[in-house]
Amino acid sequence: DMVLTSADITWPNMSHTSFAVDLDLYCSVPSVEYKKTLLSSIYFIGALGGLISGTFCFDQLGRKLSGQIGLGIAAVANLIGVFCNGYAILLAARLLTGFGMYWLVTALYILSVEIVPVRVRNYLNAWAMLLWILGYSIAVGIGYFIKDWNMMFLGALIVFIICNLQVWFCIESPNST
Repeated sequence: DMVLTSADITWPNMSHTSFAVDLDLYCSVPSVEYKKTLLSSIYFIGALGGLISGTFCFDQLGRKLSGQIGLGIAAVANLIGVFCNGYAILLAARLLTGFGMYWLVTALYILSVEIVPVRVRNYLNAWAMLLWILGYSIAVGIGYFIKDWNMMFLGALIVFIICNLQVWFCIESPNST
């Protein structure tokens, strides 16, 4: 078994950093394989928690306020990611990002579906998915120009806030209590 460390690898002409190299999470090293898997899965564990807790809050607090809270949680999580320097902090940032993002996205989706007429809801769904695809493409393009993996959190935060400014200006759902 050959185990590599960050000192064993040199990347010629590589100006980008990587959390895998900075946190010693190399491919095909069995002792750290679970860490990479957990890092990917923790986001969706947070998303599940956000969906479950959000369901209660959507009815109790209203869709708009719930969306604003989700935006705040995701923003704080991304700011934590900017200053992250260890694996545990990165896990916490990913967990909270998933929690806040899915809380916000679900609240805005429910809100938008409730305020549009029934006859255009199918078009709204199609439009939302097309915007999702466009957003992913833009995120990849922006990510290409960000050299430091910590700053990727900041880039995501800026795009995330710009794309979700409508949560402050939209009307509240007529179905909210």
